Amino acid sequence: MDVEVLETQHADVVQDISYDYCGRRMATCSTDRTVKIWSSDAGTGKWRCTAHWQAHESSVVRVRWADPEYSPSLIATCGFDCKAILWELKTQNGSRDEWQSTAVFLDSKSELNDLAFGPPHLGLCLATASNDGLVRIYDSTDPPDYKVWTLKAQFFGALIANPPARVTAVSWNPSPVDFAGMAVATAAGSSYLWIQDRDRPSWRISKILAGHTGSVLSIAWAPNPGRGYHLVASSGSDGQVILYKVPTTLRPSQKTEVPVLEPLTVLEGHTGPVWRAEWNVSGTALATSGDDATRLWQSRAHDSSQWHCVGTVDPVSM
Repeated sequence: MDVEVLETQHADVVQDISYDYCGRRMATCSTDRTVKIWSSDAGTGKWRCTAHWQAHESSVVRVRWADPEYSPSLIATCGFDCKAILWELKTQNGSRDEWQSTAVFLDSKSELNDLAFGPPHLGLCLATASNDGLVRIYDSTDPPDYKVWTLKAQFFGALIANPPARVTAVSWNPSPVDFAGMAVATAAGSSYLWIQDRDRPSWRISKILAGHTGSVLSIAWAPNPGRGYHLVASSGSDGQVILYKVPTTLRPSQKTEVPVLEPLTVLEGHTGPVWRAEWNVSGTALATSGDDATRLWQSRAHDSSQWHCVGTVDPVSM
């Protein structure tokens, strides 16, 4: 695989990278408390920094772009200062753009680990994952005015525990034909599928995802281009990447004991913690990144349980 190294000039570890919908702009965030926006030159393909600012009072751990249906220039960040912040592009001034904060979410009293905009068919909404064990869901009251948001729901990401398990990652079900759903990862080693009850705005647990022996660090619900089932991928501190086959008929559990969904398959090859798992836009390829390497996986033809590594980027070679 061809590799291009981008010298970000961040003063500390780059915690997250996020492309916009078209892949022409990129946002990076860092332990140095800053966010940078990058633009790709149409002719050369080279990346140029167009904005750089201090976004948080502590490490910035996630940055996400909103769907262009609502705004092509709206991002959300979260950090260890317990805040989630919404930023909007206000002015473009030659080589430097100005981004301004339009909303700050202060409900969490613990560090935030992740956040994710909901799929556009649900409206403009944002979910956050916190070390206090809670998932919080916010709705924009009147887009395109991004200043006013309402806390619509909050729930413990894991089954009730004392103390609550830290929520490490969240991922929405992107399908517009199903119940509103979310995959929630925790530091306790389990992940959970949550479904919004259509009869009322509450969220209810549907399945437990088993298989990890350490903290679940990332979770990703795959886009579904027409499969008769969903795929959810998780990665963890135990070095495992696990795929789950989720029925499209997913419903909130009516049982006292929540059903456990066993792994469809385990992708082997990483030799240390796997920090991130991300699907491509069609849900047919999965990228995973760990301390040892970044790997690209695809399924074998007509067999969703058989996946193989089709490319590897070794950080040592860079």
